Amino acid sequence: MPRKNIFSYILDHYYSLVRFNPAFVHPTVVRGYFEKNEKGYLQQLFFEELIRLGFERTVWQLVLPGQTAGLVCKVQNPDSKSLYQFHVRFYDDGSIDCEYEPHNFSLHHLSGHRIVDAQLLMQFLEQSILREDLRRSLAALFETKEHNWSAIRAYKEETIV
Repeated sequence: MPRKNIFSYILDHYYSLVRFNPAFVHPTVVRGYFEKNEKGYLQQLFFEELIRLGFERTVWQLVLPGQTAGLVCKVQNPDSKSLYQFHVRFYDDGSIDCEYEPHNFSLHHLSGHRIVDAQLLMQFLEQSILREDLRRSLAALFETKEHNWSAIRAYKEETIV
């Protein structure tokens, strides 16, 4: 991973904030709101289950188009001993996605190695106390959203040729 400095860290955050608002501008996303239908009900169940598993609401998560709720969970990467975090986002179309990235205060937070893959959610679903039929229904909502990458300055610069 290339060395980063505080200036590039600030540029990364500025670029992301120009593209998307942080959740403190959207308090309903921090609290979480869900459609009044079957998918919304399932999303709310999973949202509450993730909180039980240690996820937290945050005002700092960038709110992506269509996002209705979001949670984060800080973890230590067993390989690097660095702090990482999971971001889980819930959307108005009923989908749920997840990304794994360096912690907020890492210089590589918005430009370092990240995994954007809704299948990361399966490990949390397996830890849940939800019934098997609910788990199957929830797994069907897991979807990897491509627009997660558009908030990353380094990624955009590398793809513009």
